[in-house]
Amino acid sequence: MTKKSVLVIDDNKPTLDLMAAQLREAGYGVMTAENGQEALGLLKMARPNVIIVDLQMAPIGGLDFARELTDHKYEFPLIMVTGDPSSDVLYEANKVGIKQVLKKPVSMAFLTKAVERALR
Repeated sequence: MTKKSVLVIDDNKPTLDLMAAQLREAGYGVMTAENGQEALGLLKMARPNVIIVDLQMAPIGGLDFARELTDHKYEFPLIMVTGDPSSDVLYEANKVGIKQVLKKPVSMAFLTKAVERALR
């Protein structure tokens, strides 16, 4: 069976490293990027099964990253992590195809479950 891969995008390096380590421990192949622009470059070379993206990053945040994916005709299950899960953020996330929004700090067990759901 091929190992499923996850691209994790977060500009907070300790959070990025923690999520990546947890997902590796759960058996996933993990790629990381510290911003949306770097992630778009990675997608030219690799196709993850799931993408986890932070809402607030520069120069490309999570919502803008999701819009870029649509513009490039990429289709990936998207999970967004944010410290601001307000109804406005949830509405905008749904509009750009993000189906799961997790509140930071994210329980690592909950993160793993969210990836499992996205892969179904």
